[in-house]
Amino acid sequence: MKAYFEAYGCAMNAGESRELEARMLSIGWDRASSAEATEHVKDGTPVLRTDEYREVVVSETLGLGAYYEVRVDDTTPTYLLGTRRR
Repeated sequence: MKAYFEAYGCAMNAGESRELEARMLSIGWDRASSAEATEHVKDGTPVLRTDEYREVVVSETLGLGAYYEVRVDDTTPTYLLGTRRR
């Protein structure tokens, strides 16, 4: 969770991160959002963009131009890693 917030420019210590994650999960927040498949990278992996124009990489074949529900599972310094919600 800490890495997820740092990707959005928010700094917090480990204790704050655990407390915030526990509160958010208790009210049903699960890091899911709608994203549009905009491009494929070199190995055919689709790149999706959220409404905030954040890149989400999903490791399954998706058609371009369609919107998908994705769950953010991890972050890197430049993009988010996610899975498609069915």
